[in-house]
This record gives sequence, C-alpha cells and structure tokens, in this order.
Amino acid sequence: MYPRCAPGSTCRCRARADGPTPRSSRPSRAASWTPGRSTGRSPGSRSSPAAPPRPTPPPPTRCRTSHHELARTAAERCVVLLKNDGELLPLAPDSGTVAVIGEMARTPRFQGAGSSQVTPTRLDVPLDCLNAAANGASVTFAAGYALPGAEADADADADADADATDDLVEEAERLAAGSDTVLLFLGLPAQDESEGFDRDHIDLPAAQVRLLERVVAVNPRVVVVLSNGGVVRTAPWHDRVPALVEGWLLGQGGGAALAGVLFGSVNPSGRLAETIPLRLEDSPSHLSFPGEEGHVRYGEGVFVGYRGYDKHRAEVAFPFGHGLSYTTFTYSALTVLPEADGARLDLRVRVANTGQRAGREVVQIYSRGPADSRVARPERELRGFASVELAPDEEVEVRVSVDRADLAHYSEREAKWRVEGGVHHFEVAASSRDIRLTVPVTLDGDPSRILLTGRHTLAEWLEHPVGGPLLAEAFAHGRTDESAGAMADPVMRRFLAGVPLDVIADFPQSSVGPEDVITLSAKVAAEAAGGEPPADDDE
Repeated sequence: MYPRCAPGSTCRCRARADGPTPRSSRPSRAASWTPGRSTGRSPGSRSSPAAPPRPTPPPPTRCRTSHHELARTAAERCVVLLKNDGELLPLAPDSGTVAVIGEMARTPRFQGAGSSQVTPTRLDVPLDCLNAAANGASVTFAAGYALPGAEADADADADADADATDDLVEEAERLAAGSDTVLLFLGLPAQDESEGFDRDHIDLPAAQVRLLERVVAVNPRVVVVLSNGGVVRTAPWHDRVPALVEGWLLGQGGGAALAGVLFGSVNPSGRLAETIPLRLEDSPSHLSFPGEEGHVRYGEGVFVGYRGYDKHRAEVAFPFGHGLSYTTFTYSALTVLPEADGARLDLRVRVANTGQRAGREVVQIYSRGPADSRVARPERELRGFASVELAPDEEVEVRVSVDRADLAHYSEREAKWRVEGGVHHFEVAASSRDIRLTVPVTLDGDPSRILLTGRHTLAEWLEHPVGGPLLAEAFAHGRTDESAGAMADPVMRRFLAGVPLDVIADFPQSSVGPEDVITLSAKVAAEAAGGEPPADDDE
C-alpha cells in the first residue's frame, strides 16, 4: 500500500484539513465527494471491494516534498493530448457536473511491473486530485469495472461476478447520463504487461471497451484518459469520443498532473514517442516477430517504428511526435548552415505562440536523404528536437545542431559509416506527419573506398564516384557505333546494369576490353589509396 499526500503537506491535490480518507471509507459506487466527509459502502453492494486503509505516512521532509514536486512536473510534461475536438478540454473547474468513471481513477496504475516497481514517498490519486482541483464544479464517481485481482467474497460464483459487472456498468451509465461531461479512465491492468513476457495484443480489456460504448451512447461529451505502459489500440472507438488523453504510467505525481491537464492549470505538451497504429498487423515487425525455435529475425531492418509506418504511407491512429496543446504555434524562417568545421549543421527556426495562453512547444527536426539514394532509407528520420516555453504572442528563435555523422548509413561493402552525397532535406515538424517547413541542403558525400574489379557490375561502376567518370570516359574514348548505340539505349543499359564489367568487356562490340578493365581498376585503387593513378600507355 502506498501513502497518499500527508496532512499539512504542500500537496496540490488534497484540500482536506482532516487528512487522507482511507479507501475503505470512500464510496465504491456513484457518489459525490465532500471535503471532510466520507460515505461508507452500501450493504450488499456488488461494486469492486475497497482496499485496506493506507498507512499514514511520516511527516514530509523538505527534500521529500521537493522530490514529489519534481515527480509532478515530470508527469505533467509526459501527458499527451491526442485529440480535443471542439475544444472540450480544458474543463471549467468552477461550474458544471463531471462524472469520473473507471476504477483506475481511484486505483491508479502509476508504474510498471517486475523490477521496475518502486515504493513511492507518496501517491497522487487522480480522483482525489480532481476533487481538489474542482472549485465549484461537481465531481461524482462510479467504478464502471473491477480490476483483475480485486478481492471477492469467498462464496462468490461466476453468475454473481457477472451480475456485479453488469451493476457497475449500469451505475456508470446512469451517472454519465446525468452529467455534463464524463472523464472515462481506461487502461491496461498490471497483469497485461511486464518484463519477462511479450504482449500478444494491443487492445484494451473488452469489458472496458463495452463500458465506453455504453457511456458514449448516453453522453457524447466523453474524455477518455488512458493508463498504460506500452501503446494501446484506440481504433475504432477514438472516432466516437471528442477528447483523448494518453496518460501512460505517470509515477507518484501522475494524479495531480492529470487533474491539472483536465482542468486547465497545466497546458499539455507531451509528444508521442511511438506511433499508435490502427491495428497490430500494421506494425513493421508484425510478420517477423516473435520468431520461431528460439530465433527472432529483425525483418524490418532500418524501418523500425515510425520509419516503417511512414515509408509504407500507412494510415495510423496518431503519428510519432504527435501531441496537442491548448494554444497554437507557428513556424517561420528556417535556415540550415554548416558550421565552420563541417562536422555539424546549425538549424534555426522562429517559433511563435499565436494562442491565448502560455504553452510549451516541442520543435522536431527531421531529415530526408537524397531522392536518388542507392541505399534503403526511411521516408524521414528524427535528428533532434528542442522544447521552448512561450507566453501568448511571444516569438523566439530556436536552434538545433545536427551532427553530420548522424546522416550516415552503414555500408556493409565498405564496413564503415558513410554520408551519401546529394540533396538532403531538413524539415521542421510538429510530428512525423505534420511537416511545417522544409529546406534543401546539398552535401558532399564521403569518399568511397571500394576497390572495383571486373567482377563488379556495370551499375556499381557507374554509381562509384571515381569509377563512374573513368568508365564513362573509357566508353566515350573507345566506343564503336554498336557500343555507342547500346549505351545510349535506356532499355539496353538497364539490361546490362547487373552484368559484371568483365563479361561486358568480352562482348565483341564492347568499346572497353579486358585490358581496359584492369587499367580502370588500378586507377580506382590508386585514387582510394591517395596516390596518383598510373599514366595511360599511349600518353
């Protein structure tokens, strides 16, 4: 059991002078919260049973309090506002009726399982914090569902459990129908994700989805608040709710962070660190994971996560880097200049807050490789980001430095990292699918150290920065009418692209013979070694 914020502490989510109320004395069904007053369970109630009282924590120390404040600040920055149609959020704290539905609102899942578990110094409970933040608004609660592992009566049977579940849903449905807005807390129970095993689906529990459908049917003003460690599928139900908040596992300060975002004292600024797909089957690794017979094949290659979704142009629920705010931002004047030593690129962009309230924007920098790249590349890759807090109408210049080496790909043939020459595009974006500004930059490629021989194909020779011009000159110098026609014909050139140069040199009509291939190979080798190529025999 975890202690809640101590009496007399600076906890922002508890306004009661009488200190924390044990869960056993809190209502387990629909009930209105009143500071300093508790309502016991109704006799014979089939709602999820209350847990034992939490122990009273020791008096808070200044260090412990400051650490808890830091935990809250971190949690506030992690909350991601995925959807906010009609600006349903933030809710007014001083008016209206708010139905809080979902056991996770009062029994939060705030950390992972296994070795990631820690004992918090205190715990902000979302339901408590919502009540404390409401300054005139009426906040009521219904569990809606029971979490796995909840205590049950010893003589309970399957029929009784089913009746209890129906009772919880009906209770939540009645509460939702009579309220202005519903805050529906859903998420994965701890048993669904942990270290030591892999999830075999990304769906919310079926009972929670059924609850959502029942609630939305009686009240369209629904805000879904998620609690989960890994991504969960939000399709197709996300189209039926106007607002969706991804809360992840926010730690001991998560309850106050969520209350702040929902009632507007905190402007959300979190961004998705992974794509939320429409289906698990859309994942780039779906066909190669989890493998077989003790072996896993990483078949997606470099197209991991958003790189794969974006390369396939796959429709997604919410893209990598996505996250909304209660204000708006604009971007302008993007410039990209290499620094003096050539090892880095300096990107500068102006960002303005064009909304009515202060907010924090996360400026994301992506790059796209040359359009004629000869290596497998993602559509775009995140190269850096910066966060900036702006008051209304404030504008600042944001700078992000990108290492030139970050643009390199690994060449298996050369056994080294290489930057490919050509036109690279740098993009400023609000997500991998929300590109605001683009600037093209021409970069010189790293010299190739490949030692070409006659066994390499015509295409490999022509693509080589040294061998390509040498071979083109040799064809032009010694061409015959037949060979000139063959090299000028795009179909024939495409046909010959995969043929080794040794084989082409043996063609009777070829303008490059076997001796020429040996000479050309020696020139490429000399250039790679930094020496002077040997002189032509006829010079």
